[in-house]
Order: sequence, then structure tokens, then C-alpha cells
Amino acid sequence: MLGFLVRRLASSVVTIVGVVVIVFFLARLTGSPANLYLPEGASPERYAQFNREHGFDLPLGEQFLRFLGGALRLDFGDSIWQQRPALEAAAEAMPPTLLLAAVAMVLSLAVAVPLGAVAARRRFRAADRLITFSSLTTASIPDFWFALVGVLVLSIQLGVLPTSGDATAASWVLPVLTLMLAPVGVLTQVTRGAMIDALGSGYVQNARARGLGSTRLSTDTRCATRHCRSSPWQATGPPGW
Repeated sequence: MLGFLVRRLASSVVTIVGVVVIVFFLARLTGSPANLYLPEGASPERYAQFNREHGFDLPLGEQFLRFLGGALRLDFGDSIWQQRPALEAAAEAMPPTLLLAAVAMVLSLAVAVPLGAVAARRRFRAADRLITFSSLTTASIPDFWFALVGVLVLSIQLGVLPTSGDATAASWVLPVLTLMLAPVGVLTQVTRGAMIDALGSGYVQNARARGLGSTRLSTDTRCATRHCRSSPWQATGPPGW
């Protein structure tokens, strides 16, 4: 057991270090951040000053060693955009981020589970084909593309939703929809597959053969699961068990 924990811990450390290295060097491949934060037409002296102030004039290896040493001390430098420590900015954004993720997941389940159940009950029919096509499409659309199109259409062109902020309920609509997009598609297919397996199980087929309708079957199955006193399956379980 101890050996397994040590191997898992070592694997996690290697993964974290690999991600840090990849993210650091990929960010540098896009060019100097001065191109993003300085206005067009800035003088070469201003570019040199910006790079010197933030350490971008140092060799790439030295920049990485400085970043890694700071990260080990939980010092991730300053946010160039917000002009304050990056860790402080991330900690401030964490609570609304977690709340947004929780709301999106709850709503995704509320939408995906009924859709998956309907698709399973209407298997190979028009409703199933429509739900399956829609869920596979939403699961395939990149989140960032949907977010950009949503801001362009709903916020800029139509002006019905704000582009940012969290002061009003309308500010949450576009972020929640963006985060719901892929989970709804995936969870709908998972629910559909699970429902099809359940409806094709032996005890369900046995109950249908005895003449139980869908409503009676679902009610009696719930009672059998909860050991209802009025359930005819209390002692023996569902037919075929």
C-alpha cells in the first residue's frame, strides 16, 4: 500500500512539473507580452523598459528558473493586467468560479437526465434521433468558440446580455450556457445508454411480459427498491429475481 502511494505521489509530481514546463514555454512562443500590453506605435525604448521591468529581457532558461523558484515559495509573480500579485487575483476569482461551475453542473444534470430518458424510451424514433444529434453536436462544439460567438451575437450585436461581470442574473446566462454545452451532450448520451440497459434487463422484460405497464412498472420498481409495505414485490422482489 505504501509503495502504491509513493508511486502515485511521484507520478503526480512528474505530471505537475511537466504541465508547468509546457505552459511556461508555450506562453513564451507567442512572443513578448509587451506586444499585448503596450499600445501600437510604442517606442523601442518603451518596449525595452517593459521587458526589463518584468524580467522578459533575461535568457529563457533564467526566466524559467526564477519562475520555478518563486512557484516553490508560492510566489507566482504579479499580474501584468491587474498590477497585483497573481496568487491574490486567482484566490479572489476562485469563489465565483466554483459557484459558476456548480450551477452549470446542476443545470446540466437537470437538462441531460430527462433528455436521455426520453431518448431511451423513444429509441430509434424521431425524438431519439433529434436528441442524439443535438447532444453529439453540443458535445463536439468547442467551449471557447461558443463563448466568442455568444458574446458577438448576444452581447455586441443584439445587446441582450452583458459581456462580463456578475452583478445581475443576466451576467450569468452566457457563462452558464457555455459551461453547460459539453456536459449536457455527454451526460445525455450516458443517461440514454444507462436507460437502454435498464429497460432491456431481465426483470423489466419479465414484468412487461406479465402485463405491467410503464407507469405501474416504474412505481413498483421504486417501491421494491425502497421496501414499500404496499409493494407486491416486497417479499420476492421484481418478477424474475
